[in-house]
Amino acid sequence: MTTRKPAGSILVALATILTMSFLLPVDTENATEYRDASSSFSVVEPALRKVIADTETNREEVPTELALPSTTPQVANTARGETIPEVKVPVGESNPGQLEIQKEIDILVQFYAAKYGVDPSILRDVARCESRDNPEATGKEGERGVAQFMKSTWEGTPMGRFGWNAAYHPAINIEAAAWMLSEGRVSEFHAIPCPR
Repeated sequence: MTTRKPAGSILVALATILTMSFLLPVDTENATEYRDASSSFSVVEPALRKVIADTETNREEVPTELALPSTTPQVANTARGETIPEVKVPVGESNPGQLEIQKEIDILVQFYAAKYGVDPSILRDVARCESRDNPEATGKEGERGVAQFMKSTWEGTPMGRFGWNAAYHPAINIEAAAWMLSEGRVSEFHAIPCPR
């Protein structure tokens, strides 16, 4: 049975090796000979090139701008029974703004689920069922953001250091939700399991 190492620890190891390689003396006149003679360079450089190439290849999939919430939060329609009026979109039309937010949330969910080793479908359900993918959502009891954090819960997460208003930022909110799931705190999300 093979044990998989988290991607983060592999990247840390590669970064450490790269940093150490900068500290090694380099003979610029005989650089080719030095590389051939040094097994660490001949093993590490191809791996680093692959990581850099993979990063550059996947760079387009990561949003360059995140959906920033407006200063006017809306009340969420969550599994807790809170309601807001539905926005009716005529048949055949779509809401491009909401579709973009959903795409960004999908990307953030995949990223943070991998980072924290949690099931992306559960993390996605948190966003969809707690706030209907609304990063500006505010619940009746003051819950904020995509995952509808209470202030006391938010402050107990590592992302709480960014302040209470950061709960409206989708990336920070989803990371906090992923962290909570990784800590086994699934029951604190009232919308899980999410009714389909």
